[in-house]
Amino acid sequence: MVDDSKADAAFSELAAALAAEGFAEGKMFGLRCLKYGGKAVVALHSGGAAVKLGNGSAAHAAAQRLPGAAEFDPAGGRPMKDWVWLPADESAQWPEYARLAGEKIG
Repeated sequence: MVDDSKADAAFSELAAALAAEGFAEGKMFGLRCLKYGGKAVVALHSGGAAVKLGNGSAAHAAAQRLPGAAEFDPAGGRPMKDWVWLPADESAQWPEYARLAGEKIG
């Protein structure tokens, strides 16, 4: 079983830190998420955060190289290719990748 408490706390910190930059909390597929420009860019899921970086982008490739990073496959069997899941242990990297995801929107 995944302990979501560390990820949940890190996500709360992320939301508070990015609120002044135009990010807002919301829901995506029932998941707690951060939106930028009304579009979901970060989602809390299974002990980590998934970030929409765009398949094939330099940011997507860099995020995939972080320890524990994986394809974001919330339903199992159908990955969301634009997204990278980052574990709570890499939460120090979440703000950087959230901002990069926001830049793609804005």
